[in-house]
Order: sequence, then C-alpha cells, then structure tokens
Amino acid sequence: MRPNTRELVRRFTEIFDVPEPVLEIGALQVEGQEGYGDIRPFFRDKAYLAVDMREGPGVDQVENFEQRTSFPDAHFGTIISLDTVEHVYDVFHFMEEVNRVLAPGGLLWLVSVMYYPIHAHPYDYWRFTPETFRRLTAPIGEPLILTQGVPDFPHTIIAVVRKGGRLTDREKEQVQRAVHSMPDTFTGCGWEHPRETALRGEIETLRAYHDQWGKVSVSGFHDFTPEEWRRELSPSAFDPNLSRWYYVSMCWKNARWLGNPIWQIPTDLMTLQELVSEIRPRVIVETGTNRGGSALFFASLLYLLHGGGQVYTMDVTITEETRRRIANSPFRDMIRIFEGSSTDPRIVEQVRSATRTVPGPVMVFLDSDHSYAHVLNEMRCYHDLVTPGSYLVVFDTITRYLYDVPHGNKAWFEDNPLRAVQQFLAEHDNFIPDRERERYMATFAPMGFLRKVVPVHPSLWKASQSVLEPTGEGDGIRCVTFEGDKHLWGGLLLGCVRSNQCDGSTLPCRAGQSGMVSLEVRGVANWQGIRLVVNVIDQQHRRLAEQIVDLTDTWQPVSLTVPTRPDSTHAAVQLVKVKTPVPVIFEVRHIRIAL
Repeated sequence: MRPNTRELVRRFTEIFDVPEPVLEIGALQVEGQEGYGDIRPFFRDKAYLAVDMREGPGVDQVENFEQRTSFPDAHFGTIISLDTVEHVYDVFHFMEEVNRVLAPGGLLWLVSVMYYPIHAHPYDYWRFTPETFRRLTAPIGEPLILTQGVPDFPHTIIAVVRKGGRLTDREKEQVQRAVHSMPDTFTGCGWEHPRETALRGEIETLRAYHDQWGKVSVSGFHDFTPEEWRRELSPSAFDPNLSRWYYVSMCWKNARWLGNPIWQIPTDLMTLQELVSEIRPRVIVETGTNRGGSALFFASLLYLLHGGGQVYTMDVTITEETRRRIANSPFRDMIRIFEGSSTDPRIVEQVRSATRTVPGPVMVFLDSDHSYAHVLNEMRCYHDLVTPGSYLVVFDTITRYLYDVPHGNKAWFEDNPLRAVQQFLAEHDNFIPDRERERYMATFAPMGFLRKVVPVHPSLWKASQSVLEPTGEGDGIRCVTFEGDKHLWGGLLLGCVRSNQCDGSTLPCRAGQSGMVSLEVRGVANWQGIRLVVNVIDQQHRRLAEQIVDLTDTWQPVSLTVPTRPDSTHAAVQLVKVKTPVPVIFEVRHIRIAL
C-alpha cells in the first residue's frame, strides 16, 4: 500500500458515516507491507471483512472477484478496493461482482495507479485513466472521479460511488477538498525520474533559503504547484498550451529572416542561433527546404561565425521562387540544394559524400514530412553524420499536441515526429534529449533537440571492475592497454565537453608502488588554442601527476611519471578540459597504465 492511499482512507472515514458491513478487496499485505497495509484501525467498531484471492497476512477469507463469490446479493454497505484492480485481469466481471454484493445506497471506494512502475503481486495487468474509471463505475451509480499528481500524468485515479444514487453536494465538496489538499507527490506513491528527484532536492534547498530570509511561509509539502515547480526548476519550460496557441494563430507563417519567409516561431529561431553559435558547425544538413528561409538563416550564422561553411538543404520539390531567393542572396555559394526525397538512397549518399569533404562539426535539422515513418527513417539515415557533442534537431514534434486544435489533424495523435524520436532514442544510446533547449516555453520541437554523446563502451567498465593480471614480458608489472575500437566506443573517450565538465570518466586499473602513464591525444574539432589537462589520480581522487597538453589535429604523445603512494590501491587517468567558451571534441588512443 502506498502512503497516499492509506492517507486517502483516513480522510474518507472522517467524511462518511461508513455503512456496515465493510468489505476490503485485495487485503493481502505483501512482503514489506505487514502491518502498514492494515487499514482496520480506521474502521473500529465496524463489522469488517478483508478478502483476497490468496491467503496471507491481513486476509480473513479467500475470494476471487473474477468469479462469482460466496457472498449473497446486496450484502455489504461499503466496499473498498485499494491499488488492487490493476492486478485483476477480468476487470469487467470484477466490477459486475462488486455491483452484485454492494447494497443499495452503499459506498464504493476504488483506487488504482496510472503513472507507476510495474509491480507484480503476482501479476500487473492494467493502468487506468479517469475516463476508464468513470465508465467502469457508471453502472453502480453516478461516480465522483478524482486524480492525484501532475494532471497529464496522474499517479493515482480515485472513484467514489454511492450505489443507485449520487453523493450529496456537501460530500463531493468534502471529498474534493480532502484529495486536493493532499500533496501532489508522496514518497513512493508514483514513479519519479532521477532528474526529477534531483530537482526535488533543489526545491527543498530553495525552501530552506526562502524560509531563512522570511520571504515565503513554508507549509505543506512544497511551496510550488506542480506547474510552477516544473516551470521554475525543470530543465524544460515547455508549455504545451502556449505552443498550441502559437500554432493555431498561424503567426509563424509570417516570420521573416532578412526579409525571407522562414516559417518558424521566434523562440525556436533564438534557440537555433544559440545552438549554432555554441557548436560552431562547419556543415549543417537540413531536410525540408520549403521557401528557403531556414537555409539562408543557417548560412548567415555560419558566415558570421566562420566567414563560410556549408548548408546542405533538400526537399521533394524546389520551386523556382525558392531557387531565385537563394541565388540572389549573398550566401548563395554556401548553400547546396538537393531535389528529391530526403530518404532516397541516392540523395542520402550525395549528402554523405558532400559532408565528408568539409572537416569540422556537423549539425542535422529535420523539418520535412512530419509523419512517424518518414521522420524515423530520416533519423536513421542522417544521425551518424552528427559529430559528437553536436545536435540532431527534429522539428514539429509539437504535432502530438495539435490533434484537437483548429488546423490540426486527429491522426497526429499517433502519427507524429515525437513518436519517431522516442523510437529512435530506444535504438540509440548515444543521443540524449537536451530539454534545457526548451527554456523559452514555446517550441515546435519539444523533445526534439537531441545531443550526440559518446558513451564509454561497457567492456571498459567490465575491465575496471576486475583484478588485472600482468601483461606481456616483465617482472609482474600490472598494466592494462585500451586501444581504439577494441575497448572504446568509436575510439572516442570523452566526446564533447563544455565548461569544466566532461561526458566521459576515468580509466581505473590496479596500481603498484610506482609507474608510468602514456597515451596519445589530439583535437578533433574546435581545438585551436585549447589546452587539455591530463591527470593521474588515486582512488581517493588525489592527484598523483598532472600534465597540460596543447591540442592539435595530429596525435600528441603524453607521458607521466606516477609517484609512489603506498596507500593507493588504484590509479586512473582523467582528462579535464581547460575552460573555454566553446565545446571541444578530442580523441584518445593507446592508453597504457603501468604501475
């Protein structure tokens, strides 16, 4: 039993004069719930029977409500089922049997989960929406349906029904107040993403700060509503309603860049220029030329950053007006047009060949046909052109939220780019959605800013967990060698790093009394003038040796002597980027630690 469910029972018993006898369906107290799952203390002096389909703690009688039970018709004054119906396969027969044994005028309290992990006791079959609960309980009486949690993703669904009638207005008001005054989130009542857990800690820090200075009064669970919390502290400030309004208004069709139609909302244009200025790509691949405005937008940014670069843009049909617009622009030599489907193998190969001729970071923007199948195919065709640390941007994922608005399409509920993004992310662990790019609230690309990272190959971690035996000829020197694709993902150790943070980790190995570290490193992109710090640290993260390396586009050998530390059991190579205003990509090979 979850904490919020137990609290609901306590509050309901304060509202209702509970008719007897009381029947609890699903009373088995599973392992870890013994005693805590017992709600009998809330019904003192009431005739009470607890049943389940299995014997165990808390069960008075074994009954299976998927079949006809031993109880006579209209026998119980109150029936309670808490976090149980999701474990019932034949839900319809279950509700028919509940209706049969519930007396006229009797009360039904039905509580179940929606946004919650699978929990097999012994099986977990269903997740219910408010409308499902409404239709399941309608044959019994007029239900009051409530939810807990974020409105679009509630963790709990609640139904309160009086058989053959309806709750009084006063009862409805009291139940609604009882539910809505509870915290939206109890520990353990619903699933929480690790990032949200971290943000919840930030909330508590802010509360403590504000309370210290007397700026707000702290009461209840937290001082923010769910929407306020997400808007203030979440890495994504995406507002579906604001974005829907932008779409319905059609004002984005009037957007211009240097006088050219671009068909983007201002917030997305701001985000795109931030991305380009941070990554400083040399090549931008764009699907969906349309009127040519976005190609000119990207070309103008590259010109300002580098004085040049290449934009490869493609569409099924390129109009003469679009060709003239690009040909008459000062950036015409930076734009190459491909006419044809973006997923045509011939077009894909032409774009690949052109991209290989220009060194430097590559970004890809997908903004053509917005169907699920096409976008997924596009992502599979072009994702490997994206350089580590750069972005694959998928536009119009917003269509998932536009199926019920003017100018929208009901088919978009299922057939949309957001679904393609979700499928792609399930297939590729080297792309992560950068939700911080949604900070301007309105965007047509929620979940669409995908950053390419370079995960360390699992074999590296496996090696780090084992006791490494001596290799090669020698006097028992303990060492390990990592070379290229054999142990590192694509030969890249860290991928893109920003500020003083890195996406990679350390290379641990068994240490002796003294030794040597050697490796080769080179800059891959944006390396000019960048210095890299190479550290050797022990298990307590104490620095044993340090060397600063000037990155170049050629392999540079690095050798460090590791001093004796009798108390050290492990050592590791750690690469740390010196702070720079732009991301840096560097490559490492032939890492050897001999200690």
